[in-house]
Amino acid sequence: MMLGARLVNDEAPECRKMVAQNLKALLGRLPNNTRDQLFDIVMLWLQDSKVSHRQMSVQLCGIFVQVEQKKFERRLVVLVPVLLDQLAPTSCADDLPGRFVRAVPVVESSNWSEEEQHQHDHRLFQTLQTINKICEHCPALLSDAKWSETVQALAGTSRYVDY
Repeated sequence: MMLGARLVNDEAPECRKMVAQNLKALLGRLPNNTRDQLFDIVMLWLQDSKVSHRQMSVQLCGIFVQVEQKKFERRLVVLVPVLLDQLAPTSCADDLPGRFVRAVPVVESSNWSEEEQHQHDHRLFQTLQTINKICEHCPALLSDAKWSETVQALAGTSRYVDY
């Protein structure tokens, strides 16, 4: 998983693409129990305070989706609420009526430096990319009734992503 740091830190897009291909190949060769342990580490990074760690972990989640494809559905219960929280913090924890029509608390992004804003933008983009991969490889997220509230939350939070 240390190779995953190159996904965020390397400036050359060709290098990042090759790193992602290598990670896919390596993860595809691992037994499920080892892959589960690595995914647990990725989930810890996803909840880290450093934006670069969260960006890297979201990208790694996307690679896990591509490797496991439909088998990734077993991880959705744990991952999707955390991904939704990456889009709009506390969006998943708010189960009160009217959660989709209330004003979202303003994030003090005006205090961020240009570099910090750039990092947050990349994290948001990678989060949306990973959600896209999940929808592609795990269509049950969009079609199964048990996920309907999650899809509504996703639709509600995606309108708050400000580009």
